Amino acid sequence: MTEEKDIEKTSHGIGPSTSSGQIQVSIEKGDTHLVCNAGGTADGSKVHPQPTTDPLDPLNWPTMQKHVILAIVMFKYFLFTYLTTTTVPSFTEIQDQYQITYAQVNWTVAVPALGLSVGPLIWSSFSDIYGRRLIFLIGTTIALVSTIGAAVADSYSGYMSARFFQGFGVSPASTVGMAVVGGFLDLVSSAWINWFNAILFAALLVLELFFMPETLYPRQKMLLHQSTTLTIKNTSSTAEKQESKGPEQATEILSGEFQSNLRRTKSLPFVNLQPVPGMRHPKPWDSITRFFITFQFPTVSIAVIGYSFVWYWWVLSVITMVPAAYVNYTPLIQGLLFLGLFLGTIVSEIFCSGRLSDYIVEKLAKKQGNVRVAEMRLWLVYPAILVTAAQGLIVLFGGSLLFGALQKYGGLMRTKGPQPSWVNPEYDIVGEVSAE
Repeated sequence: MTEEKDIEKTSHGIGPSTSSGQIQVSIEKGDTHLVCNAGGTADGSKVHPQPTTDPLDPLNWPTMQKHVILAIVMFKYFLFTYLTTTTVPSFTEIQDQYQITYAQVNWTVAVPALGLSVGPLIWSSFSDIYGRRLIFLIGTTIALVSTIGAAVADSYSGYMSARFFQGFGVSPASTVGMAVVGGFLDLVSSAWINWFNAILFAALLVLELFFMPETLYPRQKMLLHQSTTLTIKNTSSTAEKQESKGPEQATEILSGEFQSNLRRTKSLPFVNLQPVPGMRHPKPWDSITRFFITFQFPTVSIAVIGYSFVWYWWVLSVITMVPAAYVNYTPLIQGLLFLGLFLGTIVSEIFCSGRLSDYIVEKLAKKQGNVRVAEMRLWLVYPAILVTAAQGLIVLFGGSLLFGALQKYGGLMRTKGPQPSWVNPEYDIVGEVSAE
Protein backbone atom coordinates (compact mmCIF):
# COMPACT_ATOMS: atom_id res chain seq x y z
CA MET A 1 0.00 0.00 0.00
CA THR A 2 2.92 2.35 0.60
CA GLU A 3 4.02 2.03 -3.03
CA GLU A 4 0.46 2.59 -4.18
CA LYS A 5 0.25 5.83 -2.24
CA ASP A 6 3.57 6.94 -3.68
CA ILE A 7 2.33 6.47 -7.23
CA GLU A 8 -0.62 8.82 -6.92
CA LYS A 9 -1.77 11.27 -4.28
CA THR A 10 -5.27 11.82 -2.97
CA SER A 11 -7.78 13.90 -4.90
CA HIS A 12 -8.87 17.24 -3.53
CA GLY A 13 -11.75 19.34 -4.82
CA ILE A 14 -11.40 22.98 -5.73
CA GLY A 15 -13.92 25.46 -6.98
CA PRO A 16 -14.56 29.14 -7.50
CA SER A 17 -14.92 29.69 -3.75
CA THR A 18 -11.50 28.27 -2.99
CA SER A 19 -9.13 31.00 -1.89
CA SER A 20 -5.74 31.56 -3.48
CA GLY A 21 -4.19 30.84 -0.11
CA GLN A 22 -5.83 27.41 0.01
CA ILE A 23 -4.61 26.70 -3.50
CA GLN A 24 -1.08 27.77 -2.56
CA VAL A 25 -1.19 25.35 0.37
CA SER A 26 -2.25 22.58 -2.00
CA ILE A 27 0.68 23.41 -4.27
CA GLU A 28 3.14 23.27 -1.38
CA LYS A 29 1.69 19.92 -0.25
CA GLY A 30 2.30 18.53 -3.73
CA ASP A 31 -1.34 17.72 -4.57
CA THR A 32 -1.68 16.73 -8.22
CA HIS A 33 -5.31 15.64 -8.37
CA LEU A 34 -7.03 18.97 -7.83
CA VAL A 35 -10.44 18.74 -9.44
CA CYS A 36 -12.80 21.64 -9.92
CA ASN A 37 -16.08 20.87 -8.20
CA ALA A 38 -18.08 22.63 -10.86
CA GLY A 39 -19.27 20.78 -13.92
CA GLY A 40 -21.42 17.85 -14.82
CA THR A 41 -24.07 16.77 -17.25
CA ALA A 42 -27.61 18.10 -17.39
CA ASP A 43 -28.97 15.04 -15.61
CA GLY A 44 -26.65 15.58 -12.65
CA SER A 45 -24.09 12.90 -13.51
CA LYS A 46 -20.46 13.62 -12.76
CA VAL A 47 -18.01 14.17 -15.59
CA HIS A 48 -14.74 12.23 -15.75
CA PRO A 49 -12.34 13.75 -16.62
CA GLN A 50 -13.27 17.27 -15.53
CA PRO A 51 -13.32 19.57 -18.60
CA THR A 52 -11.68 23.00 -18.74
CA THR A 53 -12.21 26.11 -20.86
CA ASP A 54 -8.79 25.68 -22.47
CA PRO A 55 -8.93 25.44 -26.31
CA LEU A 56 -5.91 23.09 -26.16
CA ASP A 57 -7.84 20.68 -23.94
CA PRO A 58 -8.56 17.58 -26.08
CA LEU A 59 -12.11 17.56 -24.65
CA ASN A 60 -12.69 20.91 -26.40
CA TRP A 61 -11.35 19.95 -29.83
CA PRO A 62 -13.72 19.80 -32.84
CA THR A 63 -15.90 16.72 -33.06
CA MET A 64 -14.39 15.74 -36.41
CA GLN A 65 -10.87 15.78 -35.00
CA LYS A 66 -11.94 13.67 -32.03
CA HIS A 67 -13.43 11.11 -34.38
CA VAL A 68 -10.30 11.07 -36.54
CA ILE A 69 -8.13 10.40 -33.49
CA LEU A 70 -10.55 7.72 -32.33
CA ALA A 71 -10.44 6.13 -35.79
CA ILE A 72 -6.63 6.01 -35.70
CA VAL A 73 -6.67 4.39 -32.27
CA MET A 74 -9.28 1.87 -33.43
CA PHE A 75 -7.24 1.16 -36.57
CA LYS A 76 -4.28 0.32 -34.37
CA TYR A 77 -6.51 -1.77 -32.11
CA PHE A 78 -7.70 -3.65 -35.18
CA LEU A 79 -4.11 -4.26 -36.30
CA PHE A 80 -2.87 -5.60 -32.99
CA THR A 81 -5.77 -8.01 -32.81
CA TYR A 82 -5.56 -8.83 -36.50
CA LEU A 83 -1.86 -9.73 -36.60
CA THR A 84 -2.18 -12.36 -33.87
CA THR A 85 -4.24 -14.87 -35.83
CA THR A 86 -4.03 -13.64 -39.42
CA THR A 87 -1.32 -16.24 -40.15
CA VAL A 88 -3.42 -19.22 -38.99
CA PRO A 89 -4.64 -20.24 -42.49
CA SER A 90 -0.99 -20.37 -43.62
CA PHE A 91 0.10 -22.79 -40.86
CA THR A 92 0.73 -25.57 -43.37
CA GLU A 93 2.99 -23.37 -45.54
CA ILE A 94 4.87 -22.08 -42.47
CA GLN A 95 5.35 -25.67 -41.31
CA ASP A 96 6.84 -26.64 -44.65
CA GLN A 97 8.95 -23.50 -44.95
CA TYR A 98 10.71 -23.89 -41.59
CA GLN A 99 10.43 -27.69 -41.30
CA ILE A 100 8.71 -27.54 -37.90
CA THR A 101 5.98 -29.48 -36.11
CA TYR A 102 2.37 -28.36 -35.73
CA ALA A 103 3.01 -27.68 -32.03
CA GLN A 104 5.85 -25.34 -33.01
CA VAL A 105 3.77 -23.49 -35.58
CA ASN A 106 1.11 -23.01 -32.89
CA TRP A 107 3.68 -20.99 -30.95
CA THR A 108 3.69 -18.42 -33.74
CA VAL A 109 0.32 -17.29 -32.40
CA ALA A 110 1.32 -17.50 -28.73
CA VAL A 111 4.52 -15.47 -29.10
CA PRO A 112 2.91 -12.25 -30.44
CA ALA A 113 0.26 -12.67 -27.72
CA LEU A 114 3.15 -12.69 -25.23
CA GLY A 115 4.38 -9.43 -26.72
CA LEU A 116 0.87 -8.02 -26.41
CA SER A 117 0.89 -8.95 -22.71
CA VAL A 118 4.36 -7.65 -21.86
CA GLY A 119 4.07 -4.44 -23.87
CA PRO A 120 1.59 -2.55 -21.66
CA LEU A 121 3.80 -3.13 -18.61
CA ILE A 122 6.58 -1.27 -20.42
CA TRP A 123 4.71 1.36 -22.44
CA SER A 124 2.13 2.58 -19.90
CA SER A 125 4.44 4.57 -17.62
CA PHE A 126 6.40 6.02 -20.54
CA SER A 127 3.17 7.22 -22.14
CA ASP A 128 2.38 9.10 -18.91
CA ILE A 129 5.82 10.69 -19.07
CA TYR A 130 6.44 11.46 -22.75
CA GLY A 131 2.84 11.45 -23.97
CA ARG A 132 0.63 9.20 -26.04
CA ARG A 133 1.78 10.39 -29.46
CA LEU A 134 5.48 9.52 -29.07
CA ILE A 135 4.72 6.06 -27.68
CA PHE A 136 2.26 5.41 -30.52
CA LEU A 137 4.89 6.41 -33.08
CA ILE A 138 7.64 4.29 -31.50
CA GLY A 139 5.35 1.28 -31.11
CA THR A 140 4.08 1.45 -34.68
CA THR A 141 7.64 1.80 -35.99
CA ILE A 142 8.70 -1.30 -34.04
CA ALA A 143 5.67 -3.19 -35.37
CA LEU A 144 6.38 -2.08 -38.96
CA VAL A 145 10.06 -3.10 -38.86
CA SER A 146 9.32 -6.43 -37.17
CA THR A 147 6.53 -7.21 -39.64
CA ILE A 148 8.95 -6.72 -42.53
CA GLY A 149 11.35 -8.96 -40.61
CA ALA A 150 8.68 -11.65 -40.33
CA ALA A 151 8.03 -11.45 -44.07
CA VAL A 152 11.71 -12.01 -44.98
CA ALA A 153 12.72 -14.31 -42.10
CA ASP A 154 14.60 -17.38 -43.34
CA SER A 155 14.66 -19.26 -40.03
CA TYR A 156 12.12 -20.29 -37.42
CA SER A 157 13.94 -18.42 -34.63
CA GLY A 158 14.08 -15.22 -36.68
CA TYR A 159 10.39 -15.51 -37.52
CA MET A 160 9.49 -16.04 -33.86
CA SER A 161 11.56 -13.03 -32.77
CA ALA A 162 9.84 -10.85 -35.35
CA ARG A 163 6.40 -12.10 -34.25
CA PHE A 164 7.17 -11.21 -30.63
CA PHE A 165 8.11 -7.63 -31.51
CA GLN A 166 5.02 -7.37 -33.70
CA GLY A 167 2.92 -7.92 -30.60
CA PHE A 168 5.18 -5.78 -28.42
CA GLY A 169 4.92 -2.85 -30.81
CA VAL A 170 1.13 -2.78 -30.94
CA SER A 171 0.24 -4.16 -27.49
CA PRO A 172 -2.19 -4.90 -25.98
CA ALA A 173 -4.96 -6.97 -27.63
CA SER A 174 -7.79 -9.14 -26.36
CA THR A 175 -10.08 -10.27 -29.16
CA VAL A 176 -10.18 -12.57 -32.19
CA GLY A 177 -8.01 -11.71 -35.17
CA MET A 178 -9.08 -11.37 -38.76
CA ALA A 179 -8.06 -14.76 -40.10
CA VAL A 180 -10.61 -14.29 -42.90
CA VAL A 181 -8.29 -11.82 -44.66
CA GLY A 182 -5.29 -14.05 -44.02
CA GLY A 183 -6.91 -16.83 -46.04
CA PHE A 184 -7.27 -14.59 -49.10
CA LEU A 185 -3.70 -13.24 -48.88
CA ASP A 186 -2.32 -16.76 -48.65
CA LEU A 187 -3.37 -17.19 -52.27
CA VAL A 188 -0.25 -15.13 -53.11
CA SER A 189 2.11 -16.57 -50.49
CA SER A 190 2.35 -16.98 -46.73
CA ALA A 191 4.91 -14.15 -46.66
CA TRP A 192 2.39 -11.81 -48.28
CA ILE A 193 0.27 -11.94 -45.15
CA ASN A 194 3.09 -10.13 -43.34
CA TRP A 195 3.80 -7.81 -46.29
CA PHE A 196 0.15 -6.76 -46.22
CA ASN A 197 0.44 -6.16 -42.46
CA ALA A 198 3.54 -4.03 -43.12
CA ILE A 199 1.56 -1.90 -45.61
CA LEU A 200 -1.15 -1.38 -43.00
CA PHE A 201 1.41 -0.42 -40.33
CA ALA A 202 3.06 2.04 -42.72
CA ALA A 203 -0.33 3.65 -43.38
CA LEU A 204 -0.98 3.79 -39.63
CA LEU A 205 2.39 5.47 -39.02
CA VAL A 206 1.56 8.19 -41.56
CA LEU A 207 -1.84 8.77 -39.94
CA GLU A 208 -0.27 9.02 -36.48
CA LEU A 209 2.37 11.47 -37.67
CA PHE A 210 0.01 13.94 -39.33
CA PHE A 211 -3.43 13.45 -37.82
CA MET A 212 -2.88 12.44 -34.19
CA PRO A 213 -1.70 15.30 -31.95
CA GLU A 214 -0.62 14.74 -28.39
CA THR A 215 -3.62 14.09 -26.11
CA LEU A 216 -1.86 13.80 -22.73
CA TYR A 217 -3.07 16.99 -21.10
CA PRO A 218 -1.88 18.61 -17.82
CA ARG A 219 -5.46 18.77 -16.63
CA GLN A 220 -4.80 19.36 -12.95
CA LYS A 221 -2.46 22.28 -13.65
CA MET A 222 -4.94 23.89 -15.99
CA LEU A 223 -7.88 23.29 -13.66
CA LEU A 224 -5.83 24.95 -10.94
CA HIS A 225 -5.08 27.87 -13.25
CA GLN A 226 -8.76 28.14 -14.20
CA SER A 227 -9.89 27.97 -10.57
CA THR A 228 -7.37 30.59 -9.50
CA THR A 229 -8.56 32.89 -12.27
CA LEU A 230 -12.15 32.44 -11.09
CA THR A 231 -11.03 33.16 -7.53
CA ILE A 232 -9.53 36.48 -8.64
CA LYS A 233 -12.69 37.46 -10.52
CA ASN A 234 -15.19 36.33 -7.91
CA THR A 235 -13.53 37.71 -4.79
CA SER A 236 -13.28 41.38 -5.71
CA SER A 237 -14.19 42.48 -2.21
CA THR A 238 -11.43 40.33 -0.74
CA ALA A 239 -9.03 41.67 -3.34
CA GLU A 240 -9.83 45.24 -2.36
CA LYS A 241 -9.15 44.50 1.29
CA GLN A 242 -5.89 42.75 0.51
CA GLU A 243 -4.83 44.93 -2.39
CA SER A 244 -1.18 44.78 -1.43
CA LYS A 245 -1.04 40.98 -1.11
CA GLY A 246 -3.93 39.15 -2.70
CA PRO A 247 -3.45 39.90 -6.40
CA GLU A 248 0.33 39.55 -6.24
CA GLN A 249 0.03 36.21 -4.46
CA ALA A 250 -2.43 34.98 -7.07
CA THR A 251 -0.14 36.20 -9.84
CA GLU A 252 2.70 34.20 -8.32
CA ILE A 253 0.50 31.14 -8.31
CA LEU A 254 -0.15 31.61 -12.03
CA SER A 255 3.52 32.15 -12.83
CA GLY A 256 5.96 29.66 -14.32
CA GLU A 257 4.47 26.29 -15.14
CA PHE A 258 1.01 27.42 -14.05
CA GLN A 259 0.73 30.00 -16.83
CA SER A 260 -1.73 29.36 -19.63
CA ASN A 261 1.16 29.46 -22.12
CA LEU A 262 2.41 26.14 -20.71
CA ARG A 263 3.29 24.00 -23.74
CA ARG A 264 0.71 21.23 -24.05
CA THR A 265 -1.02 19.03 -26.64
CA LYS A 266 -0.96 20.83 -30.01
CA SER A 267 1.64 23.37 -28.90
CA LEU A 268 4.28 20.69 -28.23
CA PRO A 269 7.00 19.97 -30.84
CA PHE A 270 6.01 17.81 -33.82
CA VAL A 271 7.93 14.90 -32.29
CA ASN A 272 8.28 15.63 -28.59
CA LEU A 273 11.18 13.78 -26.98
CA GLN A 274 10.91 15.51 -23.60
CA PRO A 275 8.57 14.68 -20.69
CA VAL A 276 5.23 16.44 -21.11
CA PRO A 277 5.45 19.56 -18.90
CA GLY A 278 3.03 20.46 -16.16
CA MET A 279 2.43 16.90 -14.96
CA ARG A 280 3.55 14.63 -12.16
CA HIS A 281 5.31 11.83 -14.03
CA PRO A 282 5.36 8.24 -12.78
CA LYS A 283 8.57 6.26 -12.56
CA PRO A 284 9.24 4.05 -15.62
CA TRP A 285 8.62 0.91 -13.56
CA ASP A 286 5.37 2.11 -11.95
CA SER A 287 3.22 0.27 -14.51
CA ILE A 288 4.87 -3.00 -13.50
CA THR A 289 4.34 -2.17 -9.83
CA ARG A 290 0.69 -1.38 -10.49
CA PHE A 291 0.25 -4.72 -12.24
CA PHE A 292 1.12 -6.58 -9.05
CA ILE A 293 -0.85 -4.12 -6.88
CA THR A 294 -3.92 -4.87 -9.02
CA PHE A 295 -4.13 -8.33 -7.47
CA GLN A 296 -5.20 -6.59 -4.24
CA PHE A 297 -8.48 -5.77 -5.98
CA PRO A 298 -10.37 -9.10 -6.16
CA THR A 299 -13.17 -7.90 -8.44
CA VAL A 300 -10.65 -6.83 -11.10
CA SER A 301 -8.41 -9.90 -10.96
CA ILE A 302 -11.32 -12.36 -10.80
CA ALA A 303 -13.09 -10.73 -13.76
CA VAL A 304 -9.98 -10.58 -15.96
CA ILE A 305 -8.69 -14.08 -15.16
CA GLY A 306 -12.19 -15.52 -15.40
CA TYR A 307 -12.86 -13.95 -18.79
CA SER A 308 -9.45 -15.00 -20.11
CA PHE A 309 -9.87 -18.67 -19.26
CA VAL A 310 -13.66 -19.12 -19.44
CA TRP A 311 -14.05 -17.38 -22.77
CA TYR A 312 -11.03 -16.06 -24.61
CA TRP A 313 -8.75 -19.08 -24.19
CA TRP A 314 -11.38 -21.38 -25.71
CA VAL A 315 -11.87 -19.13 -28.72
CA LEU A 316 -8.14 -18.91 -29.38
CA SER A 317 -7.62 -22.64 -28.91
CA VAL A 318 -10.30 -23.42 -31.49
CA ILE A 319 -8.78 -20.94 -33.97
CA THR A 320 -5.32 -22.50 -33.92
CA MET A 321 -6.69 -26.03 -34.48
CA VAL A 322 -8.72 -25.18 -37.61
CA PRO A 323 -5.86 -25.93 -40.08
CA ALA A 324 -5.32 -29.35 -38.44
CA ALA A 325 -9.04 -30.16 -38.35
CA TYR A 326 -9.64 -29.15 -42.00
CA VAL A 327 -6.32 -30.12 -43.53
CA ASN A 328 -7.90 -31.03 -46.87
CA TYR A 329 -9.29 -27.53 -47.36
CA THR A 330 -7.33 -24.75 -49.07
CA PRO A 331 -6.12 -21.76 -47.01
CA LEU A 332 -8.83 -19.67 -48.70
CA ILE A 333 -11.61 -21.96 -47.44
CA GLN A 334 -9.97 -22.18 -44.01
CA GLY A 335 -9.99 -18.39 -43.85
CA LEU A 336 -13.70 -18.32 -44.66
CA LEU A 337 -14.34 -20.62 -41.70
CA PHE A 338 -13.52 -17.65 -39.46
CA LEU A 339 -16.21 -15.50 -41.04
CA GLY A 340 -18.65 -16.62 -38.35
CA LEU A 341 -16.33 -15.33 -35.62
CA PHE A 342 -16.04 -12.02 -37.44
CA LEU A 343 -19.80 -11.60 -37.83
CA GLY A 344 -20.37 -12.74 -34.24
CA THR A 345 -17.97 -10.06 -33.01
CA ILE A 346 -19.94 -7.39 -34.86
CA VAL A 347 -23.27 -8.68 -33.52
CA SER A 348 -21.94 -8.84 -29.96
CA GLU A 349 -20.65 -5.27 -30.23
CA ILE A 350 -24.16 -4.15 -31.13
CA PHE A 351 -26.21 -6.25 -28.71
CA CYS A 352 -23.84 -7.07 -25.83
CA SER A 353 -21.71 -3.94 -25.36
CA GLY A 354 -21.19 -0.41 -26.63
CA ARG A 355 -24.08 2.02 -26.53
CA LEU A 356 -26.54 -0.54 -25.26
CA SER A 357 -24.33 -1.06 -22.23
CA ASP A 358 -24.11 2.71 -21.70
CA TYR A 359 -27.90 2.95 -21.97
CA ILE A 360 -28.42 0.26 -19.34
CA VAL A 361 -25.92 1.89 -16.96
CA GLU A 362 -27.61 5.27 -17.43
CA LYS A 363 -31.07 3.85 -16.66
CA LEU A 364 -29.88 1.89 -13.63
CA ALA A 365 -27.93 4.88 -12.30
CA LYS A 366 -31.04 7.05 -12.33
CA LYS A 367 -32.73 4.56 -10.02
CA GLN A 368 -29.78 4.87 -7.62
CA GLY A 369 -29.63 8.66 -7.48
CA ASN A 370 -27.23 8.99 -10.46
CA VAL A 371 -24.71 6.69 -8.76
CA ARG A 372 -22.99 4.20 -11.07
CA VAL A 373 -21.29 0.99 -10.01
CA ALA A 374 -19.21 -1.40 -12.07
CA GLU A 375 -21.64 -4.29 -11.68
CA MET A 376 -24.19 -2.45 -13.83
CA ARG A 377 -22.08 -3.39 -16.86
CA LEU A 378 -22.55 -7.11 -16.24
CA TRP A 379 -26.17 -7.42 -17.37
CA LEU A 380 -25.18 -7.98 -20.99
CA VAL A 381 -22.85 -10.82 -20.00
CA TYR A 382 -25.77 -13.22 -19.67
CA PRO A 383 -27.07 -13.07 -23.27
CA ALA A 384 -23.43 -13.43 -24.40
CA ILE A 385 -23.11 -16.55 -22.24
CA LEU A 386 -26.25 -18.06 -23.75
CA VAL A 387 -25.08 -17.36 -27.31
CA THR A 388 -21.64 -18.89 -26.74
CA ALA A 389 -22.90 -21.77 -24.60
CA ALA A 390 -22.85 -23.99 -27.68
CA GLN A 391 -19.08 -23.84 -27.46
CA GLY A 392 -19.07 -25.79 -24.24
CA LEU A 393 -20.50 -26.29 -20.78
CA ILE A 394 -17.51 -24.44 -19.29
CA VAL A 395 -18.71 -21.18 -20.84
CA LEU A 396 -22.32 -21.79 -19.80
CA PHE A 397 -21.81 -22.83 -16.20
CA GLY A 398 -18.43 -21.25 -15.52
CA GLY A 399 -19.39 -17.87 -16.97
CA SER A 400 -22.80 -17.81 -15.28
CA LEU A 401 -21.39 -18.64 -11.85
CA LEU A 402 -18.40 -16.32 -12.13
CA PHE A 403 -20.12 -13.18 -13.37
CA GLY A 404 -23.31 -13.86 -11.41
CA ALA A 405 -21.20 -13.92 -8.23
CA LEU A 406 -19.43 -10.72 -9.24
CA GLN A 407 -22.73 -8.97 -9.89
CA LYS A 408 -24.15 -10.11 -6.57
CA TYR A 409 -21.11 -9.65 -4.33
CA GLY A 410 -18.87 -7.31 -6.32
CA GLY A 411 -19.91 -4.23 -4.34
CA LEU A 412 -19.24 -6.01 -1.06
CA MET A 413 -15.79 -7.13 -2.23
CA ARG A 414 -14.91 -3.59 -3.27
CA THR A 415 -15.85 -2.23 0.15
CA LYS A 416 -13.54 -4.78 1.79
CA GLY A 417 -10.57 -4.09 -0.48
CA PRO A 418 -8.54 -0.98 -1.37
CA GLN A 419 -9.34 1.32 -4.27
CA PRO A 420 -6.78 2.00 -7.05
CA SER A 421 -5.78 5.65 -7.05
CA TRP A 422 -4.03 5.77 -10.44
CA VAL A 423 -7.05 5.29 -12.73
CA ASN A 424 -9.64 7.72 -14.02
CA PRO A 425 -12.87 6.85 -12.18
CA GLU A 426 -15.71 5.79 -14.44
CA TYR A 427 -17.81 4.94 -11.42
CA ASP A 428 -18.75 7.09 -8.49
CA ILE A 429 -18.23 5.14 -5.29
CA VAL A 430 -16.73 2.01 -3.85
CA GLY A 431 -19.65 1.34 -1.54
CA GLU A 432 -22.19 -1.43 -1.88
CA VAL A 433 -24.94 -0.14 -4.19
CA SER A 434 -27.47 -2.29 -6.02
CA ALA A 435 -26.73 -2.92 -9.71
CA GLU A 436 -30.42 -3.49 -10.44
